[in-house]
Amino acid sequence: MSTRWWQRNRSRLILPGIMCLLTSGAFRVATSGAQSSGEHPNQVLEWNQVFIDTLIAVNTPNSSSQRLGAIVHAAIFDAYNGIDPRFTPVFVHESAPRGASRRAAVIAAAYTALVKLFPTREAQLTDTYDASLASLSDDGGDGGQSRERGIEWGKRVAEAVYAWRQSDGFSIPQPPFFGGTAVGQWRMTPNCNQAVGMTAQALAFTDMFVLDSNRQFQPPPPRAILNDRYVADFNAVKALGIATGSSRTADQTLLAPFWEGNASVHWNQAANQISRANHLSMSATNRLFAVLNLAMADTAFTIWRAKRDYGEQPTAVTWRPWTAIPLAETDGNDATVPDPTCGRTPQPVR
Repeated sequence: MSTRWWQRNRSRLILPGIMCLLTSGAFRVATSGAQSSGEHPNQVLEWNQVFIDTLIAVNTPNSSSQRLGAIVHAAIFDAYNGIDPRFTPVFVHESAPRGASRRAAVIAAAYTALVKLFPTREAQLTDTYDASLASLSDDGGDGGQSRERGIEWGKRVAEAVYAWRQSDGFSIPQPPFFGGTAVGQWRMTPNCNQAVGMTAQALAFTDMFVLDSNRQFQPPPPRAILNDRYVADFNAVKALGIATGSSRTADQTLLAPFWEGNASVHWNQAANQISRANHLSMSATNRLFAVLNLAMADTAFTIWRAKRDYGEQPTAVTWRPWTAIPLAETDGNDATVPDPTCGRTPQPVR
C-alpha cells in the first residue's frame, strides 16, 4: 500500500488510540489511593526489556510484533492487577490468591507468555527467569509462600491470555490478495515478499483486543490522483527517495532506516526509557506498557483492515511509489512525471 499514506496515518492512529484506551472503560481506575513508588527493582520494566531483546534476537517481523506485545503485556497487566486491582482487567477478571507476590506474578506471567510465543528462546528466557526470581526476597518472611502463589497465579493468567488469543483469527489462512491493475490500485511488486505480505494481511482478519471492531476508527480514503496533495506527496517521495541525487539531508537519510525498523521495538524502548526517567511505580509502569501495546495492536489491525478494504477498490489510490513513479505517464495527471529508474534496486517491503 502507499508508504506515505501509512506513515501519515500511523502516528495519527497510534497516539489517539493510546488516549482512547486511557479514557475508555479498559484500564479505568477501580480503586483510589496513591501508587507506591518504593518497589525496586521494577520487574515490569525488566521483562519489558526482555520482550524487546527477544524481538531483536529472533528478528521478529514488524507485522507480527504488535500482536505479540499486546499478548505479553496483557498477561503481565492482568497478573499484577489481579493482586493489586486498581484498573479494569484486560481479560482475566478473577482475583489472585490472597497473599500472592505481585513481583513474582509479573515474572511468571511474562516468562510463560514469552516462552509460548518464542519457543526457540526458551533456554535463554529460562536463564533470565531463574535470575529474576532469585533476586526476590521471600516477600513477607512467609517461607516463600507469597512468591509461590505469585508464580502460580502469573502462570495461570498468562496461559489464559495466550489461549484466548489462539482463536483470534491471526493464524486462519485467508484467500491470497494480490491487488489489481487499475490505475492507482495496489499490486504486488518485484521486491514484495509474498509470505511477509500474507502475514501482514492476516492482521486485517484478527480480532481486536479492546476496540469493538477493526473498522471502528477506519481512516478516510487515500487522496485521489488528481488531488494537489497526491502531487505533492508524489514529488516529495520522488525527490527524497531516489538513490542518486536525492534532495534529502544527512539526518533524513539516517532517519529512514530507523523508521524502517520494528515499531514495537521503537515504541517500547521509548516507553521503557520514559518510565525509568520519571521513576514510575510498578503499577503505573504496568498500565503504561499495557495501554501502549494494546493500542499498537488494535491500530495495526485497524490499518491493515483499511489497507485491505481500500486495496480491493479499483478507484482507491493505494499503489506504492515503486509502482506510481515509473507508471506516472498512465495516471492521467500532467503534474506527475515518471522516472523509469525507480525501483530498479530491490528495497525492503514497506
